[in-house]
Amino acid sequence: QAGDVMRTVDKLEKIGADWDEISTIGGFPFWIQDWEYTPCPDCGRPMKFVAKLSWEMLDFMEGNCYVEVCPECRVASMHHQQT
Repeated sequence: QAGDVMRTVDKLEKIGADWDEISTIGGFPFWIQDWEYTPCPDCGRPMKFVAKLSWEMLDFMEGNCYVEVCPECRVASMHHQQT
């Protein structure tokens, strides 16, 4: 099952996220600030981007939430950026 998810993530990497008010799955992120790929806490390699969630859609807050994963270590990460 994890392999299926990661094959889907690999296919979605070619799609770009656009504008900060839209939530997206896959592709590359629309960073509000400088790019910030989280290093995997287990292996130290940069994690792969999975999704960008607009805080406006979640709770009328400001900024974006970025979800990343390390497919080799099966570790997920989430961080937030705002202006």
